[in-house]
Amino acid sequence: MLRIFWQSLRLKITYRVNTILYSLKQIPFIKNILPSSLYANRFLKRLALILSILGEIIGIPLFKGMYFFIMMLLPISLSSIPKPQFSSAFLHILFFLTIAGAVSNSVIFNPTKDKYYAIIQMRMNAKSFTLSNYTYEMLKIMIGMA
Repeated sequence: MLRIFWQSLRLKITYRVNTILYSLKQIPFIKNILPSSLYANRFLKRLALILSILGEIIGIPLFKGMYFFIMMLLPISLSSIPKPQFSSAFLHILFFLTIAGAVSNSVIFNPTKDKYYAIIQMRMNAKSFTLSNYTYEMLKIMIGMA
């Protein structure tokens, strides 16, 4: 299962790198500067790889911080809750949002192109692929919440 996880992670990063390069090619002024053999350029691929990995690492605490602020701290600060009950209100909101997130979290059922490439075109074992990616997503959520 670890081998399938590494293959799927490499596939996801490759897909993101190619997406970054494709989006660079769509910018009007940069389109004329970039060569037609853009995908063979090692420097641009490494730069896109670094951007992809940084986006994955920075995205975890950034989105979890926005989640905490918008869904928990902002409603508590706008309400008229006294200071001693602040932690109790925070835990109540966190509890109910955790239940709502557990019910509506659709990481497994989110159809992305890298999942399609892995399962349909590369014929990976769908069960191992799904379990390893779901474990990775849950570890990201736990690390982001910590």
